[in-house]
Amino acid sequence: MASFSIQALTLLIDGTYSTVATTALVAYEFLITIQLEIDTVWRRPWTATSLLLLSTRWVMVLSAVLNLVPHSPAYVPRIN
Repeated sequence: MASFSIQALTLLIDGTYSTVATTALVAYEFLITIQLEIDTVWRRPWTATSLLLLSTRWVMVLSAVLNLVPHSPAYVPRIN
């Protein structure tokens, strides 16, 4: 039984590290390209392409942030 708990904890930690790393990468990409988004989308007339770009970028950011919720201490069960 103890090996199962250790294995489950190891998988949980690995998943948490992966989620945090992915969120950091998404945040980095978002921050380095925000000026390009402002120049390309927000200062020009709206087109289908600009809406597609915005929806893709903002869904990616929202998804990355929401993926952090299950890894917060309030949602992680205690392993005895």
